[in-house]
Amino acid sequence: MTRVTSSQFTFIDHYLENSGIEYIDIRMEMADHVASVLEKQDGDFYENFRLYMVNHKHELLGSYKRFKLQAAKRAFGVVGKTLLKPWFLLMPFALLFGCYYAANYADAQHIIDYLQITYAVLFLFSLMPFVFSIVFEKKKYSVASRVVNAPGLLLYVVHNTLVPFYGKWYEGWLSIVLLSLLVTVAAAIALTAYSQNRKYRLQYQ
Repeated sequence: MTRVTSSQFTFIDHYLENSGIEYIDIRMEMADHVASVLEKQDGDFYENFRLYMVNHKHELLGSYKRFKLQAAKRAFGVVGKTLLKPWFLLMPFALLFGCYYAANYADAQHIIDYLQITYAVLFLFSLMPFVFSIVFEKKKYSVASRVVNAPGLLLYVVHNTLVPFYGKWYEGWLSIVLLSLLVTVAAAIALTAYSQNRKYRLQYQ
């Protein structure tokens, strides 16, 4: 049994990256798997690697697609756990109380506008760790990325679908209730995006 050297492991990692496996955490798991298989084989490492990829590359790429789907499911799960924390359960009620108080000084449309601005700011905050990891670190993490492009994308679609109706229901108060919920979800996504990126950054720095 011959151990795979660090340079050989890096070679495997680069090959997988060039094959389209972009998420570093998934790629590390696959590289570990390939390395463990090659360590059990005698002969030249690079020839064994070439033969392994000839026979198993399609299988690896199929596994990558399944891993990405699992990452999306896990992203919804971690956002859901964040939303179940006490302060997020209380947040919609706190927002509604603040809006009810603000109604003494502003009309419903102004309150709706402020809530939409708050939603937009939180949505942009949720994108920042994703953009930072790609632009500056040149790394993408599966669950951390999927927090933005799975729950985040769904929230974006829901918000944009409701925009034409804001201010038209029950003198705007139903819109305020819906926006309070959307702001809460946006805050949960933003916090989850930061915590997941920090977790993966510490693990794969």
